[in-house]
Amino acid sequence: MENSGPFRHVTSTDPDGRPSERSGVVSRGPQYDLPIATTSDEHDMTTQDDAAPVPPDAPVSTLRGASRPSVDGRKAAQIVVGLIMATLAVLGIVFIVVGINKNSQINELKSKGVGVTFVVSKCVGQLGGSGSNVAGYACQGSYQIDGRRYSENLPGSTYYAPGARVPAVSVRSDPNLLSTPAIVRSDRASANVFVLPAVLLVACALILVVVLLRRRRQHRAAAEVR
Repeated sequence: MENSGPFRHVTSTDPDGRPSERSGVVSRGPQYDLPIATTSDEHDMTTQDDAAPVPPDAPVSTLRGASRPSVDGRKAAQIVVGLIMATLAVLGIVFIVVGINKNSQINELKSKGVGVTFVVSKCVGQLGGSGSNVAGYACQGSYQIDGRRYSENLPGSTYYAPGARVPAVSVRSDPNLLSTPAIVRSDRASANVFVLPAVLLVACALILVVVLLRRRRQHRAAAEVR
């Protein structure tokens, strides 16, 4: 028998010591004296194959290096204060416009009002706060000014039968403005409509003053530290 690298030559002998005619070559795998080093990719693939399967409902882990966004409390407070101030200012201005418009309509009806005949088409009951009692009625109808017909709701809460003719007051320059003689006599242009918007604007101004004073104190404290 002879060894020749990875192959081995086998020769059989007879009892007389002569080589027999049967001989063959047996292949043998490569043999190494030292272990073969594997690469990191092969090691990772082996590790992944051996890892246990992850169930589909398992929670997703946080990525490395990812952190939760931090919330700046000072900036959030500034945003909230700014929204409050803007809301108060807008409401104050809107209520001022509404008050001016209401006083103007009252003055026009008193100084430029003309009598018209309001013909009732229907009246609908309006429920009160509990929802079980009728608090009043809203009547719809039409009237004419200078030959033109207009349809409006009659102010007030009195019930009128369909087809009833009710005296009313309107204005030629603004024919959609309609009221009853009793309401025109009782209404007065008043400064009370500006009380609520004034309160809202004053509150907005006070908040602004507080914010400015606080910023001034912070600047002074920062200057003293320097």
